[in-house]
Amino acid sequence: MTKRSWCLVVSTVLLLRAGGAGADANVLDPAQLATVDPGAAPGSEEVFTLAEQWTLECGDDPRFMLGVVNEAAATREGAILLVDRPLGHVLMVGADGACLGVRGRTGDGPGELRALFCAAGLDDGRIVLSEGMPPFVFGTGAGKVVILDGEGLPVGGFDLQDPALGNVFPTLRGLRARGERLLVGLQSTVVRPPQMTSINRLLLTGLDGATVAVLGDRRIESSFLDTELREADVFEPYTLDRFDLAGDGRVAFAPERDAYLVVIVDPATGEGLRVVREIAGRRRTEAERESLAEANGGAGVDYIACESDPVIRGLRFRPDGCLWVALGRDEAAPADEFGTFDEIGPDGAWRRRIRLRAPGDAGDDRLIMLQDGRFVRVAGVADAGLGDEGIAVQLLAK
Repeated sequence: MTKRSWCLVVSTVLLLRAGGAGADANVLDPAQLATVDPGAAPGSEEVFTLAEQWTLECGDDPRFMLGVVNEAAATREGAILLVDRPLGHVLMVGADGACLGVRGRTGDGPGELRALFCAAGLDDGRIVLSEGMPPFVFGTGAGKVVILDGEGLPVGGFDLQDPALGNVFPTLRGLRARGERLLVGLQSTVVRPPQMTSINRLLLTGLDGATVAVLGDRRIESSFLDTELREADVFEPYTLDRFDLAGDGRVAFAPERDAYLVVIVDPATGEGLRVVREIAGRRRTEAERESLAEANGGAGVDYIACESDPVIRGLRFRPDGCLWVALGRDEAAPADEFGTFDEIGPDGAWRRRIRLRAPGDAGDDRLIMLQDGRFVRVAGVADAGLGDEGIAVQLLAK
């Protein structure tokens, strides 16, 4: 988050309240689910090594423009969707690495978006594109979703709305798709000067945007008169990478910043479990906290950074139904080790500790895990800017 990101919120101290005025009584209560302690040690530890499948080569063909890769997703046929938010479109790449064309464009017409954010492939071959904004970037609503056929033509779409908030227009924080369902994180802001309520919710919807289930609800009350902004208070748990939707309909999410708590539930039956471990996030250095305070404070507001990183950095279902929980990267790890994961089985058992290794340098590159088990490596992210030749895209698999 930058100073500019929250300029619309008039710099406040945000005090967390459980539920808060207007909270939805139908929200899933994870406390009612069975709690599973996966144990002090995994069943085994494995180095999971990825190998290159292809490196993207689209040449200078203007039909296949790509500046940056912000996100990626896979389609049913094995194609890859590379999301370029600045250009407002998705580059579609075949399973063999051939450039197939772009999908989506900027605008207000059918199949067009004003702020492209996410992409997902549906089981029937269609593609979902959505608007959205990163965590802690606030606006007047960016929740439009469009559905395209395999050729990129619009065949549906809607504006996401939260049924509990009436005519408040939410901003999408992330989206996953499986079958006829979408799992979406939404952020909404309700202002009643001098008070403001920021609402981060996790909804399961149909492909028409109708809400099927409310799985998470975090509400934060604030005052325009306060002069501190605490990182722990403004944390949004229901953002991209912190929730996922499995092929069998189960949902997983991590609702807490400073605790190892993973909720896995089947919304169709209400059955599920809570996976809990007693571990802490990596402790930040004083220089790191000062850097965060400098980047996010100012204009009469002091930003109070957390002492540690979030415990859970992300999660993703694997094709076999197991869940990978990302814990971050060991600073002493070799350059080609991109992170450590707990592999959690459907029964909540801690099956394996995974150390993920891949071509490249974890300090400069980014790995994006796809729902089909493959990975997209975006190389040169740390040093290369828009249009730099240093950016390269590879598809990796074990």
